[in-house]
Amino acid sequence: SWSVEMIRRGLLRPEPAAFQAQIDDHNRRYRSYMRCLFESLYLDKYALMGDYDTMTTSMLIDTALYYLFVAIPVYRWSATRVLVPPFYQDYAEVGNRLISFYRRRLVSIAKRKKALGIYGNHNAGKRPRFVGFSLRSGVYVMLAHGLLRWLNAEAANAMSYLVVPKPMAARMPIPPAPLRRESDAGVLGLRFD
Repeated sequence: SWSVEMIRRGLLRPEPAAFQAQIDDHNRRYRSYMRCLFESLYLDKYALMGDYDTMTTSMLIDTALYYLFVAIPVYRWSATRVLVPPFYQDYAEVGNRLISFYRRRLVSIAKRKKALGIYGNHNAGKRPRFVGFSLRSGVYVMLAHGLLRWLNAEAANAMSYLVVPKPMAARMPIPPAPLRRESDAGVLGLRFD
């Protein structure tokens, strides 16, 4: 959308220095958008993906914030806001810092759970029950659920310093990697009789 907009502006034959300033401003904002988007949504998230508690918390908060600051402004206020992606505006760094804070906390909790041997301790038989994706009040319910889960995760993490939890007896088995070729079997000392 922004590429088309910049082409449209260029076809209007603007004053070259002013147009170059617009392009430079867009490039600066776009770099901020890409960096902040990566840092807030993807950085270190693999640490959360095997643990029901931390991953569900992250998904609820991330999705609620996406709806509040990206989807709702476009669909409710103005379709032209599609030209304003998240973290594109001035002062977007503030939002990124807040999101990075809860991401770092959840990653820290997940790593501590791994170290204690309780990573995934609530996974069995669980699946997240989301409120649903809507542009109505459900987004606030989703955010509240995510914040409550985060508070619970922080409390459980703090308690683990006072009373060290017992590691889980059973862990998820890691399946062996499949052989690609029969010749690989000889390298591994396997025989096919």
